[in-house]
Amino acid sequence: MDEMDSTHSTSSGRASSALKELLEIIERAARKGETSLNLSGLGLKNLPAEIGQLTNLKELYLSRNQLSSLPAELGQLTKLELLGLEDNPLRSPPDVVEQGTAAVLAYLRELAKGEKKRYEAKPLILGDGKEGKTCVSRAVRGLDFKENIRTEGVEVVKWSFGNTRYPAVKEKDITLNIWDFEGQEINYQSHQLFLTDKSLYLLVINGRRQFKLERAEYWLDTIRARAPESRVILVASECENTMPSWPLDKLKANYGDLLRGEKWYFAVGCQTDKGIGALSEEIRRAAAEIKLMGMDWPESYQRAADVIRKRAETDAQVSRAALYEIFEKSRIDKENFEYVAGQWGPLRRVWMPDNTYRWLCGEHAAEYKK
Repeated sequence: MDEMDSTHSTSSGRASSALKELLEIIERAARKGETSLNLSGLGLKNLPAEIGQLTNLKELYLSRNQLSSLPAELGQLTKLELLGLEDNPLRSPPDVVEQGTAAVLAYLRELAKGEKKRYEAKPLILGDGKEGKTCVSRAVRGLDFKENIRTEGVEVVKWSFGNTRYPAVKEKDITLNIWDFEGQEINYQSHQLFLTDKSLYLLVINGRRQFKLERAEYWLDTIRARAPESRVILVASECENTMPSWPLDKLKANYGDLLRGEKWYFAVGCQTDKGIGALSEEIRRAAAEIKLMGMDWPESYQRAADVIRKRAETDAQVSRAALYEIFEKSRIDKENFEYVAGQWGPLRRVWMPDNTYRWLCGEHAAEYKK
């Protein structure tokens, strides 16, 4: 046995021993009918399905481990009141952990009924008014150039393409629901309702005008505050015949946590397609690297999302009663309605239509958030 084989064997042996020890802890806790169990700081990468046997648990501490996902069997712990998940690199459940233990259990119960891997994300295009955001959105999707396009509220468009990580696997093709936001001053605050973490952002600034550092910093600071684990690609628009002189070194030094990687800045010209190919390629690559890409997704959530997306084409708003009716028809368990609806829950990551955006930005915003 060479050194590499010996190292692999030792590592496998340790993992097997750790799993055996964990199973013994679970078995002992189940036998005693324990109501509290502390598994924090054990370096756990996975939880075995046997965790679902601990139906008497009221408290389960899993902090400071290496958990990237949670087993659906955890949803069987109906008496659980406290679930400690701090300091784990969780990819899923999405947007749920912050809502608390009950919301996590609701998500896992729905997951246990049927799941699929979801290769869909919501990149956002941000920037001030008349910076060329819609032109950039059209160009990277291969659409013809149109002048003087103004977005009212937010335009949500689909863009599907092959997954750069799995180019030969059709089932893993990626769909981006691109949000192109209006840039008017009155809507800047409402934009923040829609910024989600672990996503991809394009910050578009007109390259022909005088560069205003404070405006770039405003948008980058806003994204950092609301979505600190996201990636931002900086785009200089209208650069058909010019190359802007921007303080790129300063921006990279101050916002390197957002402007990640080597390809974080692109100077483009939508009329001539200058730089568009490279930008489009980088968006595809970055989308495949989004942390939540390929996450586990309850089939019941997908059914509800499809219905709501279709309804949004004609209805300017949806009442909570109507939303719950959609949940029921989508076979979401009634006891989970409240948690799925919370801040639109997992559905908000899929989409938020133009008319709902305008409604939330208007007089009903405070009422809806109640």
